[in-house]
Amino acid sequence: MHAPERGTAHGQHRVLVTGGGGFVGAHVCLCLLQRGHHVVVLDNFSTATRDALDNLPAVAGRAPVLYEGDIRNIQTLRRVFELEHVTAVVHLAAFSVSLSLCVYAICASTAFLGGLGICSCLHVQSSTDSQHAHAQDAAECAQAPLPCYTTNVGGSLSLLTVMGEYGCKRLVYASSASVYGNAGSAPIDEGVPVCPLSPLAASKAAVEAVLEDLGRADAGWHVAVLRLFEVVGGHSSGILCERRTHGEFAKADGCGGTMAALARVARGEERSLRVHGNKLPTPDGTPVRDYVHVMDVAEAFVAALFALDVQLRGVTVLNLGTGKGASVLELADTFARAHSVEIPHVVYPACPREPPVLVADVQRAQRVLQWQPRRALLQMCVDAHERDARL
Repeated sequence: MHAPERGTAHGQHRVLVTGGGGFVGAHVCLCLLQRGHHVVVLDNFSTATRDALDNLPAVAGRAPVLYEGDIRNIQTLRRVFELEHVTAVVHLAAFSVSLSLCVYAICASTAFLGGLGICSCLHVQSSTDSQHAHAQDAAECAQAPLPCYTTNVGGSLSLLTVMGEYGCKRLVYASSASVYGNAGSAPIDEGVPVCPLSPLAASKAAVEAVLEDLGRADAGWHVAVLRLFEVVGGHSSGILCERRTHGEFAKADGCGGTMAALARVARGEERSLRVHGNKLPTPDGTPVRDYVHVMDVAEAFVAALFALDVQLRGVTVLNLGTGKGASVLELADTFARAHSVEIPHVVYPACPREPPVLVADVQRAQRVLQWQPRRALLQMCVDAHERDARL
């Protein structure tokens, strides 16, 4: 194989974006293309259509090279690296269908993650990320942990193996704020111990552990681990939207969650927003989350790639949020004002073990990446509804 490390000319990379057809992926591809990088997408489109990628040339001026395939397939990965001469990877591909839509029993994960030295505080978890859960989702979710681990952990191991074979050792990895679990403090900095409470979070934490080990074993690896908080919004054109194709998630936008539920209420598809808990220790009693615009996130990914070239060595973990929290009711009120609609809500019991507040400390990302989240909550609501209206 091609063991010597591959270099770049004038800071331009040949970037493989795994999961580039998804919500965050399409926006990252846009920013990379606009910066002059050669972009290669690998996606199996198991949960979404190609709409966002098809629309990219209209806003980026050119299209990425597309390979349809699975990151778990080493031969597919080798073919892409051989043909495209990849010099850096942005790894976004993950199995997360309905992981935020229902209850999961994940006790079997304890021994696995304990062996990685992560955390064994794993429980049956009900997430507040979605306000649109149905009983039919629970049956689907009961079968989800294994595909989650085989794709998120197994696929990442396959990718890292092939990257090593071809001497490509620059990686920006999309992790998740969910690895913090119920951290009990806010804002959360990167030094807070991880304690995942769902299969998705546990798989992200497992990959982070692998990357830390890899960085210690081989100083040639330059890795940025970006822990994403609540990513919402969309490109101002509204055309970078992919239609979800899998079960209940087909009713949500690419980022799912509360913002998608608000859009459904605004369109009259649902009568009210489900709010889980109104007596929490927050200003209005509802959960507080750190919502960040997807374009700010995409710009951070590009900044991280640049930082890997000029300063970052080993593995660097960074939070991506705004550092500002908004409650569910505050988000609903902002959305209503942005679109001149009424958003009635119904209160449901709070979800057990969900943190009342999950807000990022983004000082390290701001310093290391020379990056600032620029788009406020109102802009997130405007852009989210614009893209959702096109689905």
